[in-house]
Amino acid sequence: MKRRQALGLFAASATGLLMGCANVATAAGSADQGPPFRTMSDAAADKLMLLGHDPVAYFTQNDAVAGNPAIQAQHLGVTWRFASEANKAEFLREPTKYMPQFGGFCSNGINYAVPWGAGGGPNTWRIYRGKLYVFGGQASRDQFEMDTELNLQRAHQYWDHEIAGSNPLWVRYKRLVLRVPHYKSDAALQAEWEARRAAGTLPVMPGRAAGGAVSTLTLWTRPQGVEFTVRGSVVCWPVGASAQAEKGQDEQNDNDQADDVDDAVHESFPSRRWDEMRRIHRSGTAPPPSH
Repeated sequence: MKRRQALGLFAASATGLLMGCANVATAAGSADQGPPFRTMSDAAADKLMLLGHDPVAYFTQNDAVAGNPAIQAQHLGVTWRFASEANKAEFLREPTKYMPQFGGFCSNGINYAVPWGAGGGPNTWRIYRGKLYVFGGQASRDQFEMDTELNLQRAHQYWDHEIAGSNPLWVRYKRLVLRVPHYKSDAALQAEWEARRAAGTLPVMPGRAAGGAVSTLTLWTRPQGVEFTVRGSVVCWPVGASAQAEKGQDEQNDNDQADDVDDAVHESFPSRRWDEMRRIHRSGTAPPPSH
């Protein structure tokens, strides 16, 4: 009898946690954007998103830009900070375009049904297929991107069925005990990432290349060992779905970069394969993902 009473009390407490959702905004954004939200507080704001970074700047400047505490807005019960009034106005016009996925929680944590870490600083974010994802650290982003499509599928499943609208603290504690079937330790994931890097099989994700050039290379896994130098920087050619200039990037600079890539890797591929890559690179059209 005492055991039944204890179990009943535990169930009631769990229900209260799930229904109460303390410190979690209750207004709805898009299904995969929250609530719940991963927030922090500082002297200028409570429930601050993205560690205080400007959500619009990821898209317009391809960078993690700290917001100005004097330029803030409330949306869905949390605080968003911006680097300029123009960015604030743009966000308020179309917030779902700029809000991070999974409520600003680390996407790799959501992949394991553990809503915990925050992200959004340098090297802890990614725009993928037009959506913003943040990560609790660069290692978390690297591990997630070993198989982005599979991990996104899992993350959406856990977000939709366990985390969306819930108390994240309760879900976190539950999943730290009752691990998901595909769980791997940080050490195991890091070892796998190091092995793939050594083998040259890591995918090249969209973002800023080492030499400062901006590209959006996605979807195709690069051939092993194909590396070349563009303007003094060692680059791995994936090749991805496109290499279009980011918004605001000078088009001629992008064409110059494409010419450098063409010259550097033309002899590395069979002619038919290279012609297909060149067509896709120039046109910006993408083949269906291959897994």
